[in-house]
Amino acid sequence: QKPHFFSTSPLPFLTYASKLSPMKKLVPLLGLCILLLSSCQPDPKDYAILSGKIQNAPKTLLLHSDYASGNKDYTIQLQEDGSFHDTIETKGGLYALIDKSNLIHLYLKPSEEYILNYDVKSFEEEGVQMGGTDLDYNEYYLEQSRKRVFVSPLGDGKSEDEFRAYIQQIEQDKLDRLATSKLPPELKEFERNEIHFQYCVELILYLYYTEVDTPSAGSRSDLDLDYDNEAYYKKYGNYARLVREHYSVLSQKVESERQASGSTYNHLQELTELVSNEYIRNDLIAQDALYYLKNAKDKDAAYREFNTCYTGSDSILQNNMLELYLRLSSLEKGTPSPKFYDFKNYAGGTSSLDDFQGKYVYIDLWASWCGNCFNEFPELHALEEAYKDKNIEFLSIAWQD
Repeated sequence: QKPHFFSTSPLPFLTYASKLSPMKKLVPLLGLCILLLSSCQPDPKDYAILSGKIQNAPKTLLLHSDYASGNKDYTIQLQEDGSFHDTIETKGGLYALIDKSNLIHLYLKPSEEYILNYDVKSFEEEGVQMGGTDLDYNEYYLEQSRKRVFVSPLGDGKSEDEFRAYIQQIEQDKLDRLATSKLPPELKEFERNEIHFQYCVELILYLYYTEVDTPSAGSRSDLDLDYDNEAYYKKYGNYARLVREHYSVLSQKVESERQASGSTYNHLQELTELVSNEYIRNDLIAQDALYYLKNAKDKDAAYREFNTCYTGSDSILQNNMLELYLRLSSLEKGTPSPKFYDFKNYAGGTSSLDDFQGKYVYIDLWASWCGNCFNEFPELHALEEAYKDKNIEFLSIAWQD
């Protein structure tokens, strides 16, 4: 098939070339050869092909992109026999494939093909059979995944020194596997840092959950880090997690001290004072803001605090906060109830809130899939019976049923 930018007949070009001197003929002919060769080169692809067969897995798996890769997540649907074939748009980078029991790390590159076969139940013993066009990186990542150790932050009864020795050995085992891997130097450096930050996360969680008030000199030395490194925060997922845990522990200590002294504690304001780096501070506030507003007793004060403390430019977060604030404000004590109109009732007719004008109305929201809702019904019936002669109506409204 001829390239689209050439005429279907080469005669005009050859006629012109025949009139030239040998040297002059050579130049256009070389140009023609270069164009033809370049037109035959395959276009670089911005996707990888991931296929294979996974046994004893749920029908839907999540392929989660690495923290700072800029790639998007994918949902992988398995066929009845566990097979799958997906096109993954990627810039290249780390992913985690999550089945019901395992978290398997993969490194995908554009224009490459990966074949993944394994059994969920025997992954730790047998690992993954992997094929395709690019295996060197994934030999390391699959082995790290297979030998992953889940560390309980409660320490399983270990003393602080015993726990540190335990997670230090885990870190060293990971580093030994890294040293013999075929990863390039820059990726080895990335992995080395991620492994150490993971160690620090496990240590800080152990100290928090086991309520170690005065850590040992070794633990203090291990955790004596810069927690305001913006470049690391953007690059390393385990560093970002470590920073979140570090400031979470500090803010909870401040909250306890404030409560003991009877003074007011404002979480977002406290983060503003604790975290010096603006990018990290805004990101931590963004992660906590919606939950903080939902649980604040004074919604007005909490929303003002957010607008004062958050100096970022995430318009989606700001719109979500405004929407939540307006919705929660409408439910404040003393404000008119949101109305509902013409909801179908059990008698085959319809009901609206205005039908109960002049009465107290107790509204219970439930759903057919909600086990706890069904468990509450006997108590609600007993409550209704106790108030049957009072000026109150009990309504149970099914949500999306």
